[in-house]
Amino acid sequence: QKAGDRLLSVTEQLEQELLDKDAELEEQASAFSHELDLLRGKYSEVKKRLRSEGEQRKLLQQRVAGLEMAVASGREQAKALLHDKELQWNDERSTHGAEVRRLVARLEGVQNSLNGA
Repeated sequence: QKAGDRLLSVTEQLEQELLDKDAELEEQASAFSHELDLLRGKYSEVKKRLRSEGEQRKLLQQRVAGLEMAVASGREQAKALLHDKELQWNDERSTHGAEVRRLVARLEGVQNSLNGA
């Protein structure tokens, strides 16, 4: 009888320990599941942010490339305009130089005629 009671007592004790351990493991599994859900949410947020930053980086690179092209184009236009202006100034200088030489020649002619008169 004592052995049977003792066996029953040990069996009940082991069953209680198993139930306690099962409850503890269930609680840990629930906590791990919650942490896993939080980590999945954070992963999703980071993934979205990285995707957005990648898209913004691409847009910025496109803008920079566009600005570089605009600067290069503006630089070429400025060179062409400067060259045209230099040609125009040279032509004007030549024209004014010829006019000045004609006026000087006329003045010298007038001065010679006054000196001769």
